[in-house]
Amino acid sequence: MIHKPPSPRRCVREGGGDHERQETMTKIKIADLDLSLQTRAGTDAETINNYAEAMADGAHFPDVTVFTDGERYWLADGFHRVMAAKQNGKATIPADVRKGTADDAVVFGGTANNKQGKRPTRADVQHFMQMVWERREAIFGGTPTGGNMAEKCGVSRPTGERFVAERLAEMPKAPTRPTARKTQPSMPVRPTKLIGANGREYPVRPAPVAPKKPGRCIHTDADGYCTNENMQGGGFKCMGPECGGRETAPKTPEPPSAPVRPTVKKIQSPAPARPVRKMPVDRYGTEIPVEIAEAFDGSTLSDILSCISKARVALRKGFDDHDPAFAAVRQDALVNLNNAYNFVNAAEPHCVCRMCQGNGCKACHERGWQTEEEYKRNPKEFQAKGGVK
Repeated sequence: MIHKPPSPRRCVREGGGDHERQETMTKIKIADLDLSLQTRAGTDAETINNYAEAMADGAHFPDVTVFTDGERYWLADGFHRVMAAKQNGKATIPADVRKGTADDAVVFGGTANNKQGKRPTRADVQHFMQMVWERREAIFGGTPTGGNMAEKCGVSRPTGERFVAERLAEMPKAPTRPTARKTQPSMPVRPTKLIGANGREYPVRPAPVAPKKPGRCIHTDADGYCTNENMQGGGFKCMGPECGGRETAPKTPEPPSAPVRPTVKKIQSPAPARPVRKMPVDRYGTEIPVEIAEAFDGSTLSDILSCISKARVALRKGFDDHDPAFAAVRQDALVNLNNAYNFVNAAEPHCVCRMCQGNGCKACHERGWQTEEEYKRNPKEFQAKGGVK
């Protein structure tokens, strides 16, 4: 079954203790391998093809890891490498043969996926944890805690705790006293203690109890209407907890009472239609998009123009009246105020850009609107009839 090893047997000391693990570096027949302990959810065809091409080109791959009890040989790590070698027509493959059980192969293979080869997916991790959970008696000696499960599988502690909690919720509770009903042998019973990584036993936390749904209102008649007198004289659909007549106990029969006079339902008049909000338009009747509507408000620029205009009037009056306070003011200050007024006035939005309809283009410098000068530079076919308004 196994060819003569090309290298001698070696011993590896684990964890700094006295325990030694024997490894044999040899070649093993692919047909003799047990491939039933794949810890991934499945193999990837693209990865197998890439490995096969690399092997054909002479690339060196690490030896696959195999566990054996002397009779069976369980492949623990290297499923993609074995498939690639088999695809290339190889009958044997270099292997690191170790003594151990199928449980040892499962734990080693799942944790080895996190260190080398194709990165495990979320489905691969769930599949590996499920395999460890099914072998919990042999691996942990009982039901593990979430932290113990996470440490063994190489995942985060919240992931391990969530996995164990979900599996415990699926298991029925053990009967507190003998009953005539026999428990199905295939149905596992929820354990009462969990085994931690330190070997101690911990009690199982009780599963959260879902709140009970309220029963049918005791005031509801056969047609589904509430007859509670506190609910505006009855004759209305039951409003649930507000009615105060719901209970989880079965409905108790009530003595016959006088028939309730049916109430007249008021016909509600249709609500008036909401007025359609009109979109603002520019001076040429083009709708102003919401994104640039704030620019057409004009209140900010109008305030600035008003301030400049007041300053011009005050400065001109001071010059005309030969006010001594203006003796040191240069005459070109009035010219600068006139220029500032013209510049700000020319920067006011004139209309929505006729070229892009407000979406932004080179003609409007990506603003979506144009000034009066920019509008005049538009081609005639993009100008409104009647000239500038």
